[in-house]
Amino acid sequence: MLCLYGAFIAFFALMGVIAERGLMYATYVDVNGQHVQASMGLVFQYVLGYYAGVCATAAYCFLLGVTLFLFGMFHVHLVAKNTTTNESFKWSDAQDAWKRDGGKGQLVNGYHIGILRNFIQVFLPQKLVIKRS
Repeated sequence: MLCLYGAFIAFFALMGVIAERGLMYATYVDVNGQHVQASMGLVFQYVLGYYAGVCATAAYCFLLGVTLFLFGMFHVHLVAKNTTTNESFKWSDAQDAWKRDGGKGQLVNGYHIGILRNFIQVFLPQKLVIKRS
């Protein structure tokens, strides 16, 4: 979440630079010496050239934030189903083997106890009881 926040802050900082300097309303001199009205592409090139570090950091933060968000959502899905990463990737193989070996009906995850109880089991585990003999 912090990565997406960093990308958001960098984007709005660059938008602030564009607004403060009036880059969208400026005229530029092209290679032929003619004055050209600013376009979105021209302003983008200007900002990318002068603020390359900020642009690269914003892009990196955005991509990393999206990746981490999807990774987190995948693990929320795993907790909801009460499976491990290994089990989730091998589940289709197990179902194919079950059907190939003549299994009838559906293959069921025996550890799935309902979404709410799965979350309680993972995030609020029972105390570890050690019995001394």
